[in-house]
Amino acid sequence: MNDWSIAAITGLSLGILGSFHCIGMCGPIALSLPVNQLSPAKKLSAVLLYNFGRAVAYALLGLIFGLLGLQFQIWGLQQIVSVVAGILILITLFSNYSIALKFKWLASFNAQIKKALGSFLKKPKTPDTFFAIGFLNGLLPCGFVYVALGTALVTGSVPLAIILMFSFGMGTLPTMATLMFLGNIISIQMKQKLNRLVPFFIGAMACLLILRGMNLNIPFISPVINNHNAGVVQHCKSL
Repeated sequence: MNDWSIAAITGLSLGILGSFHCIGMCGPIALSLPVNQLSPAKKLSAVLLYNFGRAVAYALLGLIFGLLGLQFQIWGLQQIVSVVAGILILITLFSNYSIALKFKWLASFNAQIKKALGSFLKKPKTPDTFFAIGFLNGLLPCGFVYVALGTALVTGSVPLAIILMFSFGMGTLPTMATLMFLGNIISIQMKQKLNRLVPFFIGAMACLLILRGMNLNIPFISPVINNHNAGVVQHCKSL
């Protein structure tokens, strides 16, 4: 299995596991879209455009974090970055994500995204509107997105990071599409039970990122990575 397949499978797995959390986070926005008023063909188009917009937003974030990860790899810091990313996710998790929003630029960015979302939600629902709402929705802070971005960061590759994040978005598609087609089919009690499991999964993924950077020679979990000049060689080969 090549790196591209591994990145796609990793992203899909994260998306599928995180999709139930998406019901609580993205569900209210998805359910506010008037898709049930559309014909079956237009309804399918609207659902796919909304979710494709989210996947494209994740891919854009993958591009940014892939570039950062590539630079860290060139500097020989990939292992340190993996450990730091895992620790930051744990800190954010234990603070119930409040620490992340204490960064003024992130809080300001979040406010601007919500403002833009509100504006698009009031507009007539055309295909580009559904796509834009999904795209903006994908930029909102989310614990599972943090985990996916941390994983994308340590790939040390722009294409792999993009594939991983786009696949992450596609992994959430079945659950989100079902929710939009059938309405609020999951009870509040079930949502609460599912959301209680979310912190445990996020914590487990953060620990895996930490282990990955510790060079413990554990296959697949903490493989030995020789970063010395590896990033420079890879970078030079790509020129």
